[in-house]
Amino acid sequence: MRWELPYFSDVILRDYSEDDARVEVFVVFNNILAQAFSKGMESRLKRAVEHLGEERQVALRTLLHEVLVEGPKLLDVELTLLDYGSEEPGDFDNTHSPKDLPAGAFLYFELQRKKVEKKGATTATGHDPASDAGAPRYVVRDPDAPIWAKGDADTETYLDPDWSGWVPNPLKSKGKESTENDRVEAAKLAALLDATCQGIRPTWPSWASLAKDLRDAGHTLMDNVPITPSGVRRVVIASELLLGNKKPDILV
Repeated sequence: MRWELPYFSDVILRDYSEDDARVEVFVVFNNILAQAFSKGMESRLKRAVEHLGEERQVALRTLLHEVLVEGPKLLDVELTLLDYGSEEPGDFDNTHSPKDLPAGAFLYFELQRKKVEKKGATTATGHDPASDAGAPRYVVRDPDAPIWAKGDADTETYLDPDWSGWVPNPLKSKGKESTENDRVEAAKLAALLDATCQGIRPTWPSWASLAKDLRDAGHTLMDNVPITPSGVRRVVIASELLLGNKKPDILV
């Protein structure tokens, strides 16, 4: 995911909602904000010897609200579970202190673009909050992810709470057996997303150029709709989510 501001060494798309124009990214910080963050934490350390995880999160959110003021509206900031769980000075090792800028964090934005009205109740996904404006998503949460990540607390399955995965939409109707046509369409969609993932790294082509390359390779959108520069946008977003399945080094 491209980002024009200098504060991040990496920006990874984690979720996107067409319906309310909101986006979640995980950012890896460089050192540009380190001094400003440390200064912001000094006063907080004087009045708080506990709950440092919360103090660091508030300090980071305050700082980012200042430096990202010209970009999309920043809604919230969330530290990784490991960082957020560091509540007392003793939780930090000898080489780090509570005043150190977190290595990375989740940022939530509201995009500055026209919101899309949902389709009517006659469509299969018209009131599905997981769909984009009533249309099927190109990707869905990984069904093979740890069960705990899908809300089932009655399991001891290991969970990485900071990083859930995405997979191409299997295009299977709810409550129905998968048909041969379903499998064919799902395979075509997976091939489209794979080609898009390869096409947007590392060259960052324009939407028009990418759409032409995908058309020339025989790909189409869902329901065999031809790929246009405007129509390829949702495919690119879905592909960014798939590329985001790979964790940054700081979380491995």
